[in-house]
Amino acid sequence: MKWEELLQELMLVAGFASFGYGLWMVHPAAALVVCGALLMWAGYPKRRVG
Repeated sequence: MKWEELLQELMLVAGFASFGYGLWMVHPAAALVVCGALLMWAGYPKRRVG
């Protein structure tokens, strides 16, 4: 893994964490629902075409 890809992944995690924390400060229940949905969407395997 190149350092550019590693940096991109780290920035993605940091952005997700800061988004979740900011949403938690506004409305904790919404933060759990939205961040949980984003994690599920990111964790599903890609669809196979064909």
